[in-house]
Amino acid sequence: MLRWLPFVASFWCAPVIILSLHTLLAGFNNDSLEGAAIITFNTSSLGLSDYYQSNSSLQTNVTSLIPPSVTNPTSITQYLGIKDWYSIHYLSTCSGFFQPSSENVNQLTSKKIDVVCVKQKPGYVFSISDTLRHELDPSVAAIADEVTQASYYTASWVALWLAGIIAATAEMFILLPLTWHGTRRLNGYSTLVSFTSYISFQLGSSLATGHSLKAHHSQSLPPALHSTEFFAMCWTTMCLMFVVFVLVQFEWRFELWTMKGDPIMLYRKPKWKSWNLLDSLYDRNPVKIEAHGRDEEYEMN
Repeated sequence: MLRWLPFVASFWCAPVIILSLHTLLAGFNNDSLEGAAIITFNTSSLGLSDYYQSNSSLQTNVTSLIPPSVTNPTSITQYLGIKDWYSIHYLSTCSGFFQPSSENVNQLTSKKIDVVCVKQKPGYVFSISDTLRHELDPSVAAIADEVTQASYYTASWVALWLAGIIAATAEMFILLPLTWHGTRRLNGYSTLVSFTSYISFQLGSSLATGHSLKAHHSQSLPPALHSTEFFAMCWTTMCLMFVVFVLVQFEWRFELWTMKGDPIMLYRKPKWKSWNLLDSLYDRNPVKIEAHGRDEEYEMN
């Protein structure tokens, strides 16, 4: 007789692994998942203040890079040598331009074009100011000084996310299949591994989300876009793993309520047991006694 709780938990594990891998590998090969970036910086307005303000020390250098035919531009990044946006992923960084409006070429839409992603080593450090300083035309490299100095250390982000994926994979392909028939006492280990995966995803999501929201709501330059797709993917992964953990924990409780040496057959709570997990661990083999003038009772060994 198959145990349906671990069987259902296995199916919940499948989308957990798929979503977590998509989140981890987003932007790895210039794919459509680039939109699931942890942080995306909008640099399309950089240099405009120096271009329009006559009192800027960089105006001469900036205007020398702009063709005379260009008037009243809303973005001059392509002339400065940089991109309209830069994004951070777990294992890559991406950059590109925003597509100009078909009605007015000087207006930019939110659609990303010319996307280029670069693979990074796990745990890389990203600094938007250093990236811009490296790509800007040397004559206007000082524009990078206008950018807020901030570095993002991704080591903890990647480590927590990988721990969640590894634990979820072990849960689905190793531990859960061994508990389907209710003949192996591995439910405690299965519960521990599922909890490890859940807490890793939760901490990883919280950490990356915190940095993303801080960048989005800060008044720093350049502004950061709202990472809607990333939030949806990482928090859905965490919630799905929580469901797996709950299912596996209930299976463990039923296993603890089973008489020692007996197979797990039914999903019901014996009346001598409680829902408290510590009480369930206390005794698996109660002894039935006769109570004078009362109903039959049970006492613990």
